Amino acid sequence: MQVSAPPIGPASGKQVKAGALQRLSAKPGRQQGHVSAEVHEAIKRELQDQERALADLSVALAILRKKTNGGSWDRSLARG
Repeated sequence: MQVSAPPIGPASGKQVKAGALQRLSAKPGRQQGHVSAEVHEAIKRELQDQERALADLSVALAILRKKTNGGSWDRSLARG
């Protein structure tokens, strides 16, 4: 028993060609989506908040390293 595919009509051939040409003309990679201005601003604010938090943590780490590397940490524990 042999199964045959239905013949491709002229309209569907044009659709395939148009779709192929459209896809070939697109740049490779992920397609960019549109983001609303409100979502963009919210993400921008979140990024700024995270950058501030990272800067604060960097300062705290520098102070902690200065205390521990300078020996003052050991002296403060010896007193207490």
